[in-house]
Amino acid sequence: MKKYDTTVEAFISNIKSNGCSNETVKTYNNVFRYYRQFLTDNGYDGASMAATLAWKNAISPESGKDGCKVSYVTLDYYLKVLKALSDFGVEMGTCDAPFVSEKIFPKKVLVAKEKNKAYEHILTKEDGIALLTADKAVYTRTSKTFLREKAEVTMLILGGARNSELRNLTL
Repeated sequence: MKKYDTTVEAFISNIKSNGCSNETVKTYNNVFRYYRQFLTDNGYDGASMAATLAWKNAISPESGKDGCKVSYVTLDYYLKVLKALSDFGVEMGTCDAPFVSEKIFPKKVLVAKEKNKAYEHILTKEDGIALLTADKAVYTRTSKTFLREKAEVTMLILGGARNSELRNLTL
């Protein structure tokens, strides 16, 4: 497990120095921690192709346990992140062999099908106007958060901000 931890540490240090956002670093760390936890819980000594395949099967939409299942889009993303780590570790010499292969990625058609799935509810023009024109008198939440939440909705709707960009804003 030491080789895996060393590879993760070096990889995270590298992407930070390359200017990746804190949100990206946090997301990568979560994937690496999630995978490591699986390795530990299932008695693996370190990252390997067999361990990665078992992890993939444990979380896949088809065969994963109920509490652990992820979508094909998420599974594809997790495997891409791990593949980047695997390739980095092999090139750096901290991994003896790659532990992720594109051969175990979900079929592209399954990922595309989920990505293009219709939304159950799309914010209508009327919904957006109602949110932007709401005032304290009709607002159902506490008045302490009214201005902040109105500013958030305005940033999302009018500014085209992404959810992660909005969450990273500070005073």
